[in-house]
Amino acid sequence: MRATLAGMSAEPQAILPDSVPPRDAAVAPTLALAIERLTHRYTDVDVLRNLELQLPAGEYACLLGDSGSGKSTLLQLIAGIEHAQTGRIEIAGREVAAPSSGLHVPPEDRGLGMVFQDQALWPHLTVQTHLEFPLRARRRPVDRQALADLLQRVGLDGLEQRRPGALSGGQRQRVGLARALAANPRLLLLDEPLSAVDTAMRAELRSYLKRLFEELGFTALHVTHDPDEAFELGTRVGVLERGELVQWGTPQDLYRRPATINVARLSGVCGVVEVECLERRGASARMNWQGAVYEVPAHADVRVGRAQLVLRPDALQPAENGMPASIEGARFQGDRWLARVRLGDSEPLPVHLAELSAPSRFLRLRESAAWLLPINR
Repeated sequence: MRATLAGMSAEPQAILPDSVPPRDAAVAPTLALAIERLTHRYTDVDVLRNLELQLPAGEYACLLGDSGSGKSTLLQLIAGIEHAQTGRIEIAGREVAAPSSGLHVPPEDRGLGMVFQDQALWPHLTVQTHLEFPLRARRRPVDRQALADLLQRVGLDGLEQRRPGALSGGQRQRVGLARALAANPRLLLLDEPLSAVDTAMRAELRSYLKRLFEELGFTALHVTHDPDEAFELGTRVGVLERGELVQWGTPQDLYRRPATINVARLSGVCGVVEVECLERRGASARMNWQGAVYEVPAHADVRVGRAQLVLRPDALQPAENGMPASIEGARFQGDRWLARVRLGDSEPLPVHLAELSAPSRFLRLRESAAWLLPINR
């Protein structure tokens, strides 16, 4: 099924429709991708449920999800490998899937590039020929200087005549990336592109991707199970849980205002304690914790009663008076310590400290850095 994507086939012979003109930034649509009410079932299981998503042009979006969350199915529906069952999909202002009207634009006519986990390179083609193929397949002129510039950007200059068998794993993955970008796609899809390489190479490739995005300004949707990868690369991050897109926003949104406890933990170090919500006040709520009343930002679904308080390491700060805390462990992070502290009978909570001069101290809650969620969310 991958044969139809990014101008690829089992053998590089097919001529695909010349349906994707070069991108003109002056007329690029505001949204590179729009998905409405997308639901998809396999037998009797909902893999995706009523999914809504909008990706502005020029953003690098990362979609996080565990195995079985539906992220691979979503990518296949966007690419056209799978036929959408309900809802609609629009790419760069053009409707490509609308089951209610029978519309299904084939993958090769959607203006996409795709990077695979296993690279999907042809063993008998050179690096240069791999980059030329998407252009020739769409009957576009081959600008050798532009391709040479692209090879230099991905660190492959001088390797134009090598075949995949003579390249390292990281180099092969960069060939796959360069091939996908060579045709200047309206949307680049990346399917767990870094999961098949070792840790050191993964870090190197992340740096390449980040730099390329900053230099070229392409639009991408990158699916991964690695939170570090998503939050390093993504200008926008989404989290899929059991087929539902539970949150879609900037990394800062997910870090400061997570929609669920799972999102909170995926997006960074945090502690969670149960508290009593006393009163709802617009975008905040009054709560009782450790014998004192505080007003903190709160999720829209928080109501009076039990709630969950999410605490990032900067939400608790040293003070001359406040909540007595004992330090149970710490890890040095270059310019500060990430300590685990216990307040009363609470579970250990993360706190950033400049120094560890005493095993016990007082802490105060910085209310604006806390976040209140409904119980069991």
